[in-house]
Amino acid sequence: MEKRPPQRTHPLSSLMFASRWLQLPLYLGLIVVRAVYVWQFMRELWHLLTTWADSTLTEVETMLIVLGLIDVVLISDLLIMVIIGGYEKQMPWQMLIHLTFLVSALAIAGVERILPPIDRDGKPSH
Repeated sequence: MEKRPPQRTHPLSSLMFASRWLQLPLYLGLIVVRAVYVWQFMRELWHLLTTWADSTLTEVETMLIVLGLIDVVLISDLLIMVIIGGYEKQMPWQMLIHLTFLVSALAIAGVERILPPIDRDGKPSH
């Protein structure tokens, strides 16, 4: 078999390809942001569990805290998609995650649309 000599790449192409490393601090920052969201989720979950145990939460307040927890999870999932999507090429399972995120967001929007508006005290406003 004949061996072909390796093709030389254009210096501009090499520079553009090497510049992908400039994204590294951004992705590391997103990982730190994700850790912040994990902390936020744990704080909200602790708040829900401690106030629920005291029976001081109304149904509306409980639902709002749960929706806040779901919101934190969805944002964290979006961060995963951005981090992994920027690191690797598009994979089929990423499409599934994206579709799941989209359906969840639409479901939450539908629930919020059905619920009556509430004021700052958690009481329905008419």
